[in-house]
Amino acid sequence: MVGLAQALRADGFAASEDEFLHEVSKLRSHNAEEKLHSLLSKHNLSLPIPIQKVVGKPCIEGFPRLRPLDVFKHMQEAGHLNKLLGGKTLASSRLLLLNFWENYRNVHPDFELFAPQHEEIPLEDCVPILAHIDGGRGYKKSEFMIFNWGPMLGTGCGKRCSKDPSVRSFRKKANKFHLALLGHSYTTHYLYAAMPSAWHKNNEDAFQSLLNVFAEDLRECFDEGIAYNGRVLRLVLLGLKGDLKMQARAGCLTRWFTTARKRPYNPAKTTKSNGMCCWLCPAGHPNVPFEEVHSKSPAWLRQMPLFQEPPWDEGKEGGMLPASLGYLNNPGKFYFADLFHIYLHGVGQDYCASALIYMLPFFFKGRDGNSVDKQLDMLNEVFTLWRKMHRVPMHLVAFTRDKLTYPDATKVYPSGTWSKAADTPRIVQFLLYMCELHPELCARDADKTLFYIRQAAESISDFMQRLYKADLWIDSWLLGKPRT
Repeated sequence: MVGLAQALRADGFAASEDEFLHEVSKLRSHNAEEKLHSLLSKHNLSLPIPIQKVVGKPCIEGFPRLRPLDVFKHMQEAGHLNKLLGGKTLASSRLLLLNFWENYRNVHPDFELFAPQHEEIPLEDCVPILAHIDGGRGYKKSEFMIFNWGPMLGTGCGKRCSKDPSVRSFRKKANKFHLALLGHSYTTHYLYAAMPSAWHKNNEDAFQSLLNVFAEDLRECFDEGIAYNGRVLRLVLLGLKGDLKMQARAGCLTRWFTTARKRPYNPAKTTKSNGMCCWLCPAGHPNVPFEEVHSKSPAWLRQMPLFQEPPWDEGKEGGMLPASLGYLNNPGKFYFADLFHIYLHGVGQDYCASALIYMLPFFFKGRDGNSVDKQLDMLNEVFTLWRKMHRVPMHLVAFTRDKLTYPDATKVYPSGTWSKAADTPRIVQFLLYMCELHPELCARDADKTLFYIRQAAESISDFMQRLYKADLWIDSWLLGKPRT
């Protein structure tokens, strides 16, 4: 902003009477944040939402946060409620909200909003939202925890492109419910609080206390709401989303992927963990194997609808649950699985790394020898050529042993460690490209592993593309559409 103001002033656009630009242009750019916010406030250019401090919580006494009710009221006063309603006006959103809650009741009939004590609340006045926590990079790359919330309904996940007819328009009448992925993140994620690692890294009480206050503040938006045109609008928190490591911490989960059994079950040996690895189902139990990949109807899937065991120790649920509307039959459903982390920053990275390592001796033989390092050099040469030829934007520019977690061939399985999750689907496309260059090696009767690597890449690409094309509620025709 300082650089822009200085450029405008140099071009004659910031006249001396334009006080704001004149003052900003005089700030020092290397520490502009020190005085810039006070200038924005002085000229009424900052959001008029007060910063409230936490009271009554010893662990986080005085901690600053932006109360969701204050943000909600400001959106109503400024005429921005459409940001919570998928771009629709409040007057035209009644049918949209009623249809949403009808669909949600079909999927989650045990959600507390549908319980008898809330039956007098009009569903057309209830706006669904999600809470979100994630770690960012702070001082010296320490984890800076971000707490925010946002709407469930949005304007889609892709802009219409007249040159590409396969990209659907989010204005079609048949598409009423859209994901909240389109637009600037300021319009889809609303900051609640930011907690430096010094507050939460070795202080679980402070982390859980802030989660509890977060849930209480969001519950206030449901219990109190805001009055508008004879209606009482309420925000309804559906659950918490985030990567599974963060979910496990927030929910004090005792069942997640780190608790999976690492060796065959031996009833003669007693262990602290029963091997269960899912917070929503009994997968991992000795009688319910989680790796039942040969069946389309595994035992854990059949038992999930009736499974009700909470994924935490009794009386030790996470800080958000006590103050939130919950799920009566399976309370663990409050913690939503985030597909972007599970695939793009999880199993997808491990799959890509394992596939690349297996492909090295087949597709990337070195020129001056056939050691792993020479093969990696050839891999990077081909990868760079592919990126330039197809103009693929990538954050990752080269594969190394560290990036693939491959110090040697005996100790560890390869796993991807690139920092940007958006690189994962592009690496999958690179895998498919290499398989298409060598169809004779990827045939079923040639090398079965290469054959299944190609099958997996095609399947996961097809799956993710269908999800992106789908709306909030996935149509049955999209799931049953044959692959092209």
